[in-house]
Amino acid sequence: MSDTNQASDTKSLLAQAVSQHGAGRLDVAEHLYRAVLAVDAADAEACHGLGALLVERGLSEPGLELLRRAVELAPDKAVYWCGLALALLAALRPDEALRVVDRAENLGLELPSARELRTQIQAAISPRGDPGDAAAAAAAVVSRQAREMVAALADAGRLEEAEAAARGLTERHPSDAFGWKALGTIMTQRHCHDAALSVLRRAVALDAGDAESLNSLATALQRVGRLDEAHAFAERAVALRPDYAEAHYNAALILHEQRRFEEALRGYRLAVEIRPNLALAHNNMGNLLTEMGRRDEALSCFSRALAVAPEYADAHNNLGSCLMGLGRTEESLACFAHALAIEPGHAEAHNNQGNALAAIGRVEEALGCYARAVAARPSYAQAYSNAGNALVSLERLEQAVDCYRRAIALAPDFALAHYNLGNTLRDLDQLGEAVEHYRRALSLQPSSADCLSNLGGVLQDLGEVDEAIACRRQALALEPDDVVAYGGLLFTLNYHPDKSAEEIFAAYRDYERRFGAPLRTGWRGHGNDRDPERRLRLGYVSADLRAHSLRSFLEPLLAHHDHGALELIAYAELARGDGVTERYRGWFDHWVDTRGLSDAALAERIRADAVDIL
Repeated sequence: MSDTNQASDTKSLLAQAVSQHGAGRLDVAEHLYRAVLAVDAADAEACHGLGALLVERGLSEPGLELLRRAVELAPDKAVYWCGLALALLAALRPDEALRVVDRAENLGLELPSARELRTQIQAAISPRGDPGDAAAAAAAVVSRQAREMVAALADAGRLEEAEAAARGLTERHPSDAFGWKALGTIMTQRHCHDAALSVLRRAVALDAGDAESLNSLATALQRVGRLDEAHAFAERAVALRPDYAEAHYNAALILHEQRRFEEALRGYRLAVEIRPNLALAHNNMGNLLTEMGRRDEALSCFSRALAVAPEYADAHNNLGSCLMGLGRTEESLACFAHALAIEPGHAEAHNNQGNALAAIGRVEEALGCYARAVAARPSYAQAYSNAGNALVSLERLEQAVDCYRRAIALAPDFALAHYNLGNTLRDLDQLGEAVEHYRRALSLQPSSADCLSNLGGVLQDLGEVDEAIACRRQALALEPDDVVAYGGLLFTLNYHPDKSAEEIFAAYRDYERRFGAPLRTGWRGHGNDRDPERRLRLGYVSADLRAHSLRSFLEPLLAHHDHGALELIAYAELARGDGVTERYRGWFDHWVDTRGLSDAALAERIRADAVDIL
């Protein structure tokens, strides 16, 4: 047998041993532990497990020998030191137990429930202790060793084994709240939320003063959407233990989901004040600040999360999303790459990487990212919708329609997918179905000004001009500063047979009052060279320097420009060019790709280029 196969078999035997031990089947577990040690006498986990089992059976000396061996083999494992201390306490040797705890802490290890363990040891050392109390304490320690095994398995991510061990505790000690608390918490981690609720309620009924049980119940309730009840239990946990950082974090998470942002922010801050290394709280505080539009503060939160937990894939992904929101798209790509190096199946990171690549014009690469996102999570409707957006930018409209339909099949109430499908069907001249999807999107999200405005455009194309104007005006009522919606209204007014020239002109004057005049105060003088003999620099800003109806007007103009007198600059917002684009390139002296630039950044670029006429 190869070394690889032997290691695999040993690992399997050890997993079975731990599972049988947790379920209380000690004879079977002992046989399996010994089988592992027969193959590898230096297996620290097997030494620890068998040692704990022998102590549980009252065989203190051989058990202690194995527990010491486990500590020697893996001195960095806090749980092994804790097991040795507990076994010494069970053997009525509290002074030695205390020395073990001290040694572990001197090594910088954080022992599970260290404060409680020290209290137990000190009580056993006290000269006033009663022999009967000591015996009871020893029995309690044996039970605690089983508890520590459950906790260690859960911490190691071995949830199936941890659940079996926790069930064993509830069977052997049905009136002990710990077993029910552990079982319910593990079931929640395994996404069995409904089943976890009844288990955790039993834990709370057995010990209403246990803050951890209350907090775990709050988590299970939050996962099934019962947010008010969840918050009440989280608050009870905090009231019992004001220094319980995880409960403060949990309460904040629930408030966050309830969109009670300021209260949630206070809760996250309190959690990290109590426990500065709580990476989850830093990360979700960053998510909250991002939603509140406070992205610069959010960046600091994500950075603190990563300082505490450098391998935290979600935090790398969220940092990337935040950078994208700040227009720092190139920087965001490094964050998504880090997230995927840590967790190659991170669906959100693949999706967000695709969004970043699409934003800078690398659309074909973006499509690959979306494909990987849905491979990692086949039900990921957002990634299908984003793939549709990318395909639209490549003018592969029929394929885009397929993607939007798949997104809607997965998430029928996905308003944005209905809206995007409506836009694409409009471009394919399938106006009737486009109207259906716009109306469906509005039924889900009535306050979408963009959807109302675009519905107005399609209704105009269908000859429903009055209804089109009504949609445009509704959009403006929702977003009075939406320059695109107002432009659409002006366009539609020109098609109304009963609107006078004066009425239409008044609308144009109002447009200038709203959108043009306020910009004049920000106009800056230019420092362009005033030499009358130099060439004038003309700038053209367009997203249509391709096969488009604009070419009928623009190509003859460009073809007849005098390049001896004029220097032409194109500011092209194109995801993909075509043969016409290449012809356009020949008429310009300079070609600037504006993809990914904000309006402000583009304005600064034009100013830096010393354009005379735009």
